[in-house]
Amino acid sequence: MPMVPKRLILSVSPIFILVTLAIAQPPFRIHSCLNDKGNYTANSTYHANLNTLLTSLFSNEPDINGYGAFQSSSHGRNPDKAYAIGLCRGDVEPDVCRRCLTNSTNLLTKLCPNQKEAIGWYDQCMLRYSNRSIYGIKETDPAFFIWNTQNASSDVDAFQRDVQSLFEDLSSRAVAGGSLRKFAAGSRIAANNFQTIYGIAQCTPDLSDVDCNDCLNTGVNGLTQYCKGSRAATLFMPSCRVAYDLQLFYDAAAVSPPPPPTPILSPSPPLLSPLPSTNGTTENGTSFVYTFYRLLDSKKSLLDALIRAEFSWFLKIAGKKSQTYRIVISVVVPILVLTAIMFFVYICLCVRKAKESVRCKLS
Repeated sequence: MPMVPKRLILSVSPIFILVTLAIAQPPFRIHSCLNDKGNYTANSTYHANLNTLLTSLFSNEPDINGYGAFQSSSHGRNPDKAYAIGLCRGDVEPDVCRRCLTNSTNLLTKLCPNQKEAIGWYDQCMLRYSNRSIYGIKETDPAFFIWNTQNASSDVDAFQRDVQSLFEDLSSRAVAGGSLRKFAAGSRIAANNFQTIYGIAQCTPDLSDVDCNDCLNTGVNGLTQYCKGSRAATLFMPSCRVAYDLQLFYDAAAVSPPPPPTPILSPSPPLLSPLPSTNGTTENGTSFVYTFYRLLDSKKSLLDALIRAEFSWFLKIAGKKSQTYRIVISVVVPILVLTAIMFFVYICLCVRKAKESVRCKLS
């Protein structure tokens, strides 16, 4: 059996590796090579700038450290400067995001080997590059629809109203997401058949709130026009994405609202301000204790004394705005009532004992 020359093996191996890498990359859901934006040749200055940019854009670990990571950068000088944007869906974990964007950089340049501008979408991420500045610019073209051909309901109009209602909420939340993550996910129960509709809305966070809202409105209008009544549909655009499905297709745990922060309670004020022990009065007037026992010294009935003590105390504090008196009344009045009850019980016991004593003498 003739042996294969080593020189042939070495010359074929790089080709085999490149083919293997291309096959190993999972296919995009959608991609577009924009021929009308200009072309470049292999080993040109733009080609070198693009390769350097894509290699460095997602290579640093700390750069992709949160859900829905967004990366934007450029490399080189005009007219051969390269620009790139990478965005992960808002519910995608950092490790999955990094792998998705790495696959995108490896695959997109192979599918579009000569185009200066190209874009590719996976379910989890999007990669876009160009020879012009694309940061902070709203773009809705090219736009691509993917939809399920089966209808979700026999009442298409009612289902469509539910979809629009869902996206009204999602769009407003995505727009309000800030400069780091303009993403929202949620669900709604269809009114006519009680099916759950799941949806997401996302903009590249470099967009202004107005541009993000306009982009999402364009997307929702496109879904309702071209995918009306479908069980599932997605619209991909360079600056935003909208999608819905009757099956849960995002990580609900990653997009659930965080628990409210634990309230920080201020220190409670003292329940009762200390009373001076020398003269039995507070700094604002005669103390309740003094008033109470002064009334007890009179020859009025016990119940009358208690009632007068309560009334006297309320008269003293009615016109006061002092926090001390507001606190004192909340504590002392219950004590006063309890004391009255105890005295009443005591009187009843004394009367009962007196009756028993009289009964014993008569017997």
